[in-house]
Amino acid sequence: MKYDKLNREIVEEITQLGNSFFQDLAFLALSTPLDHTALKQNQKFDLKAKLETIRLLLERATDIPDKGEYERQPLGKYAESLLHFYFLHHPDWELLAENMQLNQEGISKGEIDFLLYHRKEKTYIHLELALKYYLKTKLNRKVIFLGPSTKDWFSRKIKKLQEHQLQLLSTYPELMKSSWAHLEFKPKHLIKGSLFYPWRELLSKMDHKSFSSAWWCSFEEFEKLPLSAYGKLITDKKDWIFPFKADKLLPHQSVMEQLKSLFAEGRNELMLVRYDENGKVMDHGFVVRNHWPN
Repeated sequence: MKYDKLNREIVEEITQLGNSFFQDLAFLALSTPLDHTALKQNQKFDLKAKLETIRLLLERATDIPDKGEYERQPLGKYAESLLHFYFLHHPDWELLAENMQLNQEGISKGEIDFLLYHRKEKTYIHLELALKYYLKTKLNRKVIFLGPSTKDWFSRKIKKLQEHQLQLLSTYPELMKSSWAHLEFKPKHLIKGSLFYPWRELLSKMDHKSFSSAWWCSFEEFEKLPLSAYGKLITDKKDWIFPFKADKLLPHQSVMEQLKSLFAEGRNELMLVRYDENGKVMDHGFVVRNHWPN
């Protein structure tokens, strides 16, 4: 089984961008897409993003976005806003449409995330974006990847993506603009986020006292993790995309106290980034309520 390692060098370079919106954009663009055995390889979208390109977009931006402008957006919509900016300003891409509703006799048949044209390759793309965070667990003795809220399954998301979302234009061609009717839009998916593994599994596979892959544990298990010098709790979901800003770091015991308080208030999960004694990122994961996902 493959466990994606956190590229600390890229994290440090992205941190130096300074602007929170661009940090999120850079990590979203550069991070490895999620993979699943049921995904069709020919439908994977390669963003071909480079950090140099993100820096150039930041330098050329005349009106640099403020992340606070998107505070009321759900996390998925915020991710779409990041890619909207990228496609709108990248010289290789033409953004034809986004969030395009397909309605038939007043009934919505679905929504298209992005319609794109690549100027150099002269190709038209129907792109569906998903930003997902899944924890590996067992349910009825079956291994599954489950969202922290327990409402979202990775396998179900893939099924919906391939059987509905990516089929929208071929199923309802009559709902497209007449001026686009002759164009061939290739359906593609881009699934970003991270897969989190039980911390005991990671330790058994990686044979060292600390690990850089994404992990999860219950609140009562937290104190059994290999100690880190500092930690930072991510209390706002919008900070899940790039949570690695080394500000407001707390010693381990203070993190424990803050976790205890927040779970007492009814939190279901909290993302945590761990740091070494020099303030460098070690890894990140989720601490979930005891007896999760039951």
